[in-house]
Amino acid sequence: MTAARTLIDPNTLAQFQAAKQRGEIPDQLTPPEGCALSVQRARRLTPAEWKRGWSDSLELVTEIVQNAHTRDDGTEIGAQLVDRVLDLLAFGLTEFAGTSPDPRRAVREKTELVLNMLWDNVKETIAAGVEEYRGELQRELEGQLAVEREQMTRAADQAQADATEYRRLLDAASAQMIRERTAHADALAALRDQMQRERDAVIVRERAWNEERRQLTADKTAAQDLAASLNRDLDTLTTRLEELTMPAPTALERTSLCLYARTAMSRPDLTQADLPEVPEHVRTAWQAALPTPADQMAQLRAVALPILGRTA
Repeated sequence: MTAARTLIDPNTLAQFQAAKQRGEIPDQLTPPEGCALSVQRARRLTPAEWKRGWSDSLELVTEIVQNAHTRDDGTEIGAQLVDRVLDLLAFGLTEFAGTSPDPRRAVREKTELVLNMLWDNVKETIAAGVEEYRGELQRELEGQLAVEREQMTRAADQAQADATEYRRLLDAASAQMIRERTAHADALAALRDQMQRERDAVIVRERAWNEERRQLTADKTAAQDLAASLNRDLDTLTTRLEELTMPAPTALERTSLCLYARTAMSRPDLTQADLPEVPEHVRTAWQAALPTPADQMAQLRAVALPILGRTA
């Protein structure tokens, strides 16, 4: 553009000639690196040769640009830009070489129009790219949501299976405890009956059989020790029954603890199968933070509803 203005603007041309006379511009110009045209050859070229070179170059570039319009690898956007530049050059040549009363104004208006058109095309391209990316992002989010839904389904199924197994173990333990209680009660009843019979016999034979009475007293002491031992065993079994009859964690509690532990332990990959690895202090903190099923359900809704694209 600077060269074109130098040749067209008389004031700029006069300044260029004055600078050359002062020696600020060398007589021997050096072509840029990679240029196939030397200064000597350029001076020998005729106007017809210059026109043919310009025409062949413009024709080849136009052909390449037109072919690039059919691509879809991003170069078609550059082809549109080059195509507009070629149009501007052709328009400028016709304006300056023709009979236009004000070629500068015409070229300037045409250039502004082309720039606005190119900017509109760029905006449309950006909008299309954003829309395509939005679709890819939507598909990716839907895939993640499907994975999370599948994980939650598997977790719920596993929790149901665990609850069923715990219920079976609890029922078996309860039946065993009932049988043991019945056996202990029968043994205690038999022991009481025996002690009563021995006591009656001792009363009848007390005066005559002092030695036997002492023996019976020793038997009584042994029986009391046995009863105390049985009572201690019964207390131990009762404590064990209370431990076994504690309710198993629900699916809601397991899911809530898993989500809480992911954040507390910085373990986003933690699953319900890894809950035995959760430290006791994390469980204690979870129970303090989310003590009720309502708190735990609110926690799950806060995680699940954004994934489902819904609000509370």
